Amino acid sequence: MSQKQSHSALILLGGNTPETRSFFEKGIARIEEIAGTIVKVSGVYESTPWGFEAEGLFLNRVIEVSTRMDAKGLLKVLLSIESELGRVRQQSGGYISRSIDLDLLFFDDASFVSEDLTLPHPRLHLRRFTLLPLNEQWPDRMHPTIGKTVKELLAQCPDEGLVRRCD
Repeated sequence: MSQKQSHSALILLGGNTPETRSFFEKGIARIEEIAGTIVKVSGVYESTPWGFEAEGLFLNRVIEVSTRMDAKGLLKVLLSIESELGRVRQQSGGYISRSIDLDLLFFDDASFVSEDLTLPHPRLHLRRFTLLPLNEQWPDRMHPTIGKTVKELLAQCPDEGLVRRCD
């Protein structure tokens, strides 16, 4: 019987409620219980909301997980953890304040689009709040479709929103 191959997944955690920091801890613990081993964790960054108006600043951090799950299985687990932690997704698809958000940014060097998952994350190169924590631990990570490193994407990012490390 062959063993399943181990995969590297980079996941962005985000949220902007008073409970977000504790939900980061709970979310990371649940990911490790269900999905795989946490390999690296970025610092926590705060940022202005992106794409909508909100009361508070957002917190974000990126984690790397070594998993034997496939990308769609991992996405299903991430969505179930969000739900466990009280996240309710809007049906309209718009942006709203939330206690936790778990976005799959990279999965190995996979590049594909399906109805429920696009890899790499389709907007990661447009968001400073994603690129700064990525750049902290994974500056040389190559974006498989754009052909640039995280460091290069950050240098060219059009987003001018406030993002600063806060941990």
